[in-house]
Amino acid sequence: MGAASHGMPWSNSDVLESELAYLYSESPLETQDVTLLSADKWSTVDRFGSHGFKPGEFWLRIKLRNMLNNDLHKMMRLNYALHDYVDIYQITPQKQIINEWHLGDMVLNSERPIKEKLAAFPVRLSAHESLDIYIRIKGFNAMNLDTDIISVEDHDYSLQISILLAGLVYGILLVMAIYNFGIALFTGDKAYYVYVTYVVSFTFFALALTGDGYYYLWVNSPNFNAYSIPLSAGLMIIPSLSFLYYLLAVKSNAPKTVPYFRFLGVMAVIFIISIAIFPVPISLKLINIFSILASFFILGVGMYLFIKEVPIALIYVVAWVIPLVGFAVLSMSALGVIASNAFTQNASIYGGVIETIILSLALAYRIKLERSKKEMAMENALQSEEQAVTDRLMYQEIFDHAPVGIFRYTMNGELVAVNPVLARMVGFSSVEEMLNEKEKTREMFSENSDLWKEIVTQKEIIDREVMLTTAKKVDRAFSVSMHAHENKHGGTIEGYLTDITERKEAQHRHEVMERERMSSMEQLVTGVAHEINTPLGTNVTSLSYLTNLMEAIQGKMEAGTLTVKDFKSFLEDGNHAVNIMSQNFTTMTGLVSRFKLVSVKQMNIEKANMHMAEYFNELIESYKEQYPDVLIQVNTHGIKEVESYPAAWTIIIDQLVENSVAHGFSTEQSKK
Repeated sequence: MGAASHGMPWSNSDVLESELAYLYSESPLETQDVTLLSADKWSTVDRFGSHGFKPGEFWLRIKLRNMLNNDLHKMMRLNYALHDYVDIYQITPQKQIINEWHLGDMVLNSERPIKEKLAAFPVRLSAHESLDIYIRIKGFNAMNLDTDIISVEDHDYSLQISILLAGLVYGILLVMAIYNFGIALFTGDKAYYVYVTYVVSFTFFALALTGDGYYYLWVNSPNFNAYSIPLSAGLMIIPSLSFLYYLLAVKSNAPKTVPYFRFLGVMAVIFIISIAIFPVPISLKLINIFSILASFFILGVGMYLFIKEVPIALIYVVAWVIPLVGFAVLSMSALGVIASNAFTQNASIYGGVIETIILSLALAYRIKLERSKKEMAMENALQSEEQAVTDRLMYQEIFDHAPVGIFRYTMNGELVAVNPVLARMVGFSSVEEMLNEKEKTREMFSENSDLWKEIVTQKEIIDREVMLTTAKKVDRAFSVSMHAHENKHGGTIEGYLTDITERKEAQHRHEVMERERMSSMEQLVTGVAHEINTPLGTNVTSLSYLTNLMEAIQGKMEAGTLTVKDFKSFLEDGNHAVNIMSQNFTTMTGLVSRFKLVSVKQMNIEKANMHMAEYFNELIESYKEQYPDVLIQVNTHGIKEVESYPAAWTIIIDQLVENSVAHGFSTEQSKK
């Protein structure tokens, strides 16, 4: 990490006259040969700038001339810390090398003329002295060739600022890691462990990218330093994916993306392993491509979860965009698209630090959300517990005062609860007595063992009617309904018992009465059939007699022997037969009409207040025309007015009168 440059521009001034030029060669050149190259081989520039990634070497030529009348002491440095090889030569106009340094992060035990991570060296010029400086730069990283020349005081100030910024950055990262690691130990939340892993991997990446790692930590391991950037970048991808996965609960909020997380994680592991196989340039290209794909995938998932209104998703997206912008600025600086300076060279680091702070705040906000959820869950649990207590009390109230008997058994047949109604129902004086008299209770239900086996086996609701001998040795009929409940303790069987003895007795009485009613109906039908059969038989006989008379009179008429006497005799006998048949048909019609009245559906039976004497007198008057020779008298005693069914009385009296007329008189009397 560096501070802003306080150097003078590379242009002529009253202090120092300068000329900048560079050349690029794909093959190595010797220093002596480079100093002898003609001017047309060099490209003159105002500043060296950045030239992206090139495999060859760059030579910088800087011609300086002190314009002052006194000695001049300056500091010159390259502003990019990741050059692998930097060879510096100070040459006089007579082509004599007066100073040379071999620096770079691939040079073991290099002696730095200036104690800092950048390739810096002193420049001393006597009054009006000229000096040529040649710098060869080669390596695998970006060819950021910017240099500046500053005063000793400015260099010291810039170095102090650089150290201060580095301390601030690494201090923030260390505090974030330790703080969240403590929370991780306290909560056991995987998101916090992954966050700490991400901060550590990012710190490793920052050390590699800024050159601080090689300068302060692994100065004697240049080979490791060559792979430090791709290795740290690869290691950072895995916690980046994992942190998003756990922070935003991807498994539940975006389950379809889970296979892609696994795929990218496996690819990151494969890439880390392949670093030991591929050359550094190839590893750098691969990690750049893979990092871009992973970054846009992570950003896409974060935006998708933000659209789904997942909490903290917006904070995560904002935090992730900041380092992406920093990496974009760094890449454009390395490719020469924008100016390279202390800010652009460290933009990704600054963005990453801001990201870690925001993500730590996101985790803190997540704690708040989870705490709110827990408080709400506790409140709901408390309400549920209160409701459960209320429900238990209500159930106990219903259990104790239910109009039906309730019992509960364990699966192994132990009676654990009964209500007072059931205890009284089966002959016990109290619930406690029934629960204590287990042997009596077992004997009571022993005859229904098949029912018990069925409910234990099928665990379905079973309804049966059973006969039980109560504790008082009384047989009573019960309706029992049982069902099984399974739980972690084995389960219970709950049942309901209803005494149906009275209902069964009433049902029995009803069946007896129904049989009697059907028997009476059978007798009635038989009697009606008998009553109808007599006049019907007479009519059949009369019809046969009349037929014979007609055949006889027809025979005499055809033979020409029909006399007046014969015809008169035929008329008398025929009229007599017709009268008999007519009377019999009238009798049968009356019988059928009265039989129809027996049907309740045909009777218009309605209650009414009846004055019995008046009602019977009016009814008897209606029989005088039908039975003019029969004297009917009515005598009433006691209550004169009642509430009854007039239609029913009419049917009864009518049947009594007819039976009396038909069977209460002799044949001669009935003819009168």
